[in-house]
Amino acid sequence: MLSLKSKVKHAMVYPSVIVFVTIAVISIIMLFVIPKFAEIYSSAGQALPLPTQILINISNNFGKNSHSFYYFISRTNHRH
Repeated sequence: MLSLKSKVKHAMVYPSVIVFVTIAVISIIMLFVIPKFAEIYSSAGQALPLPTQILINISNNFGKNSHSFYYFISRTNHRH
């Protein structure tokens, strides 16, 4: 019979995979997709709505500080 600790570890596999995939997808969007859209919109010469400007700024800062974000995630993920 499996111990409680083992059961909890097995139960946490799926949520952990979902969190990892979510972080990976958001990272790809922030690092590659949004900057491409920013280039397209900047060449249009029109003012962007405030939410779009905020998202582009977040994406720019994420690209500059992504190593800190991944370090923080890796450190919080290894707590027992």
